[in-house]
Amino acid sequence: MSAPGGPLPRAGCQLAAPAPGVAPRSMEEVPAVRHLWLLLVPFVMILGVSFIPQINGPHLWFGLPSLLVWILAWTLAITPVLVLYERLSQRAGQ
Repeated sequence: MSAPGGPLPRAGCQLAAPAPGVAPRSMEEVPAVRHLWLLLVPFVMILGVSFIPQINGPHLWFGLPSLLVWILAWTLAITPVLVLYERLSQRAGQ
């Protein structure tokens, strides 16, 4: 059975009412969602390496297997990407 305004909350749940005059923000306004594509770049580059024949083969780069160098490079690139994501999210939130 539900109340006229919608379902009743469970016992112990507190529902926060929105502040008067403040509209809920859309997903485009949330900085974390707007710059989320940055986080996908290293992920796609590491997982997509098996489809790039110039890397996924018997090649040596700097005396190491090319696959190892590729994964190490993108693993190291994750930190600057996370820093960039954080700075862009903070700048958009201000």
